[in-house]
Amino acid sequence: ATNRLKRWNFNLVAAGHSPSCRYRGLPHTEFISFGSGYSGHDALVEKTTWTGFPNVFSATWEQWCDKLAWKMCRPNADNPWLLGYFLDNELEWYGKGGGVVGVAIETAKLPADNSGKQALVNLLKQRHGDSIEKLNKAWGAEYESWEALASATTFEAVNQEALREDQLAFVAEVADRYLRTTCEAIRRWDPNHMILGSR
Repeated sequence: ATNRLKRWNFNLVAAGHSPSCRYRGLPHTEFISFGSGYSGHDALVEKTTWTGFPNVFSATWEQWCDKLAWKMCRPNADNPWLLGYFLDNELEWYGKGGGVVGVAIETAKLPADNSGKQALVNLLKQRHGDSIEKLNKAWGAEYESWEALASATTFEAVNQEALREDQLAFVAEVADRYLRTTCEAIRRWDPNHMILGSR
């Protein structure tokens, strides 16, 4: 297979290749699977197949990323045949079908004491001046308190545009925490190879 690839002028073994194709004249990539691994025990989007989405607000998320980077990146730091790392494969950014705000929709379903749900409510407090009345006015909602909002498993709003803006802000915060933590973990143990993002 690798001989054919070289004859056809390919210059890289693609993601998901057999390890038996490595070190036969073509560089390769590596999957680390930070999020899909972590979502098996703490998730914003439940892991029902091979992926889910990790709870990037969990107290052990950063430690998990560092440990996995130590295990997978440190031994490869000087590997001349490695092009770079994929952080994950097919994470459920869209939740279970919620589109670009899917992670926010799924996080809203979590219990009030979950760190992801608490992060979502805290973001809403920041965006609405710590006032449930201001949030109610913006959304066209009738929540009695922040505690009532935290206990809700779906967010009700007449003004869907305002709700969507808040959901998008949460998705942006999730993305920042996911990408920053995973990339910093890789760079601690391997400063030499490309970070190819989440496939």
